[in-house]
Amino acid sequence: MLSTALLLCLHASAQLDAVAEDRYSVVLPKATAASGDISAFVPPVPASTHGRVLLFLLDETPRLRGLDPSDGPFLTHPSPIASMEVTELREGVSVDFDRSKHAMIASFPPATDAICNGFDRLNGRFRVQAVFDCASANGVGHLRAGNLLSNVVDIDLNATRMDQIELQWEVAIEPTPLPTTEGVEWVSFKSESLSKAAGRDVFHRAGVALPREYHNIDAPRRTWPAVYLIPEQGATQRAALDIAPALQSEYLRTAFPQAVWICLDPNGAFGHHAFVESEANGPVTQALVQEFIPYLEQKYRLVAQPQARVLTGNGLGGFTCLWLLLRAPDVFSQAFVSSPEPVSMSHFGLLDLGREKNAFTDAAGEEIAVFRGILGPKDDRVYMTVRDAIGMEYAMHPQGDSGGRFDTFNSMFCAVDAATAAPRRLIDPQTGAVDRSAATEYLQYDIVEALAANPARFGPILADRAHILIGARDSNYAQFGVALLKKRLEAWEQETKRRRGSGSIEILPQRDRDAVITDARLRFGFAINDWFRSQGLADALPNFDPKQPFRTPGVDAPIPGMKQD
Repeated sequence: MLSTALLLCLHASAQLDAVAEDRYSVVLPKATAASGDISAFVPPVPASTHGRVLLFLLDETPRLRGLDPSDGPFLTHPSPIASMEVTELREGVSVDFDRSKHAMIASFPPATDAICNGFDRLNGRFRVQAVFDCASANGVGHLRAGNLLSNVVDIDLNATRMDQIELQWEVAIEPTPLPTTEGVEWVSFKSESLSKAAGRDVFHRAGVALPREYHNIDAPRRTWPAVYLIPEQGATQRAALDIAPALQSEYLRTAFPQAVWICLDPNGAFGHHAFVESEANGPVTQALVQEFIPYLEQKYRLVAQPQARVLTGNGLGGFTCLWLLLRAPDVFSQAFVSSPEPVSMSHFGLLDLGREKNAFTDAAGEEIAVFRGILGPKDDRVYMTVRDAIGMEYAMHPQGDSGGRFDTFNSMFCAVDAATAAPRRLIDPQTGAVDRSAATEYLQYDIVEALAANPARFGPILADRAHILIGARDSNYAQFGVALLKKRLEAWEQETKRRRGSGSIEILPQRDRDAVITDARLRFGFAINDWFRSQGLADALPNFDPKQPFRTPGVDAPIPGMKQD
């Protein structure tokens, strides 16, 4: 009679045998004909022959049909990804993803045993595309200029059948030139301090949107206040293209501040650096304040006074604005931010970094969400969990330089690990365990705790100069941290018997992040206008009383079909 242990071993072996091996091959074809022949194939030239091959799979989800697999990862639809390092890409030599490379392949979903790859268990119809990520000097992201793209292949996978999928490199991604647009200028300025810290040339970049009368020599105003816009994660200085039409419109003058709008590029080697000085990002705050702002003020006839410098941003850009306001209160006067995150590390989304031992599941064993959408008055749909987000980032770049959400936060808040030359990880990508040393580093950047530790210094800044809007149903659950900041700030004002500051923190009912962006655009436009006028930096409108504090106007319009809290 067979023992129980042997039966279990035979059962496990049978399960492995039932999962067939899939093989994905990507090749750089050789030239097929002489130059000048219209039927010739000329292989694309990568920025480097050393890099990482990424595979993206996308199923037949209807809302994503117009996108290529390489447009992932998708916030609303986590999809399979795998990658492998390539030391030398050569013509005619394929890069193969198979079981012989098991130890070299990082994948999402991850491999569940020592034999099968993560993709071997997939079933159904997919489209697959490969990216050769080799242009590390051209910023962050797998779709940067100099990388290679393969063709897109339709496949029908069956976990019990061996599938052979063949791809070939077809095109090198070309740089996307900055467009010539009325009222927009592009600025690139070498940073001496950042270049020295990085050991290579590093440049400040910005898109500058000019007010309607900027070039009018007969205009009454010849020097201008500045609005520094910090784009959210994934965005760049190209945000100026969205600002310019409103600035040039005669009809939006009352709602859109007539100032020089400076849309900063906040991206560094590891993604959005949020102007947080760290070992990975270098002295980014110092470089902005001491190098770039003086250069911009001289170049664009800006008023070189704190009251003429205002910050605004959304999401991680909103956190950046608050961080800069607290770090450089003598440089910036006001911050108008929507959905800032992270404000509190005890509400890092749904995680409490002061206590959490595992970031994947809660005490009840339920998966912890990181991104959601609103379905109805009380119903949400969780699109992505922490496990999903970290799994996809790891599958793309196991060294931690994917530029994704968690890799970005690690580069902002953690020291560089000497063994990997990359920032220390807060969360183990396989187990979800929280590194307590890394969590302690994160806690040093907690704005709520900074207020508690030094209320005399930070209380007046936040109470008088920070203007925050966020939805009660924020897509990334950032409302909990903002609510705690609001509670602590109000308690400090009551304890000190201080009059209510001219700043504001408002949590808008039934709003997610996208809805709040629309609210903020209107409200902050009026409020920034009012601030500049109160400082003599903008033309007064009829019936404007400069003695009155500036306002944040607007009454929340109810969303049809939703009961307001």
